[in-house]
Amino acid sequence: DHTQDLPWLGNTLGVTDKVLPPWTPIAARLQAGGTALDLSCWGRTYHVGASGLFTSIDTAAQSGIDPSAREILAGPVRGEVIQDGKAVALSASGLKEVKTAPHEASYRGELSGTGWRITTRGRMEYDGYVEHRLTLAPDGEQRPERLRLVIPLKPAEATHLAHAQSELLRVEILCERDG
Repeated sequence: DHTQDLPWLGNTLGVTDKVLPPWTPIAARLQAGGTALDLSCWGRTYHVGASGLFTSIDTAAQSGIDPSAREILAGPVRGEVIQDGKAVALSASGLKEVKTAPHEASYRGELSGTGWRITTRGRMEYDGYVEHRLTLAPDGEQRPERLRLVIPLKPAEATHLAHAQSELLRVEILCERDG
């Protein structure tokens, strides 16, 4: 009986689609043809490419003295599939299922290459929380030698690095030089 052990289960306190102060609504702009989506929230603008992954992230200065935004990625976030010792060439098919509201935005992208399809699903909440789910679907019985999700941060932004790895998935946060 979870109701005695976990009395908060089923509680709807705070569950709403209204933007609660001090947060502000998400500002969204979809480019023609579903090639890109810009989502602005809490001093950051996330530029989502046709793949459903970020192509850049502009962030306002933390001090509040400098109102200009700066780019924190050294290049677009990318997924890589390594098969037979080589990276599979992946191409994006455009954003689909784009839904935006002041409290939440969601979208789907897709990458495909010879024998592989990666579906990306992204979601942003008005408090700045962003979630991505990637699904890899092979055409047939092949297994990838290696999967990588590469998030190339500029060195100035990568003061603390996190690393996750399993047998098949490796998440890398790279520091790359500008240009």
